[in-house]
Amino acid sequence: MTTLQSPSILLQPIDKWTPEHLDFLQVDDGQPFMFLSNITVETDQADDEFLGYFLIPTQDVLNFLHHRSRNRTNPFRLTFSYLHRVLDVADDPRPQMGLIESLLEVLLSFSPRRTRLVTKRAESLKFGSLRIKCDGLFKQDQWTLVPVATFLVLKGSGDNKIRETQQILAQAILAFAQQPEMDEFIGFVVCSTGTALYLAGAHITRGYIESLRKYQRPSLRFQVCRSATYDLKIPDGRKDVAMLLLRMLKYLDERKLP
Repeated sequence: MTTLQSPSILLQPIDKWTPEHLDFLQVDDGQPFMFLSNITVETDQADDEFLGYFLIPTQDVLNFLHHRSRNRTNPFRLTFSYLHRVLDVADDPRPQMGLIESLLEVLLSFSPRRTRLVTKRAESLKFGSLRIKCDGLFKQDQWTLVPVATFLVLKGSGDNKIRETQQILAQAILAFAQQPEMDEFIGFVVCSTGTALYLAGAHITRGYIESLRKYQRPSLRFQVCRSATYDLKIPDGRKDVAMLLLRMLKYLDERKLP
């Protein structure tokens, strides 16, 4: 019989996880999102002008597809195109995933970085004897893609925390497999519900992962922190989420990735 303390709880299919799995993993809500508070992004005049595209009036964004000739050089044209589609088909997760992906691709294009980061969809990551589907931002490492942030499209249901936890755990397990000498790893998940975006993250220690490898209940807490939620329909929301994601990209650039 599977109980809260039973190791077999981790062997259940990913789509069968319940709040009991979060209890076993010691998951709780962390403190206010402070991971990136000490990361500064210095922008020059060109960058400020570039980010100014986010402040285009919302009505112009929604009419973007009707003004392609005028906006041919707009670097956010794909982002606006997906934003338009999300508003038209709010219950379709594909435009939402495309919206996140196109937003990160634009920011990557002018974020100073030494590491090659690529966006990719449907990378299947091994988690114990299971596999978790991960869409997201990856580091190219020879023939493999190591996740540095994953993307989630949420439906506002009660399983949001479960899905966030699975994505962060999958990243951490792979990261420690690549670089076992690390003391800790921070996993990020860019979450979307329609046009609302937020960033979730958690510190995972080596000791925590070692407990899971032994199928033991960890003694350490798994604290998931979440940023404010930003609405991409609002110009200031677009600008604020861009700066948050730029700080994330700068952090990923500066840390020694596995």
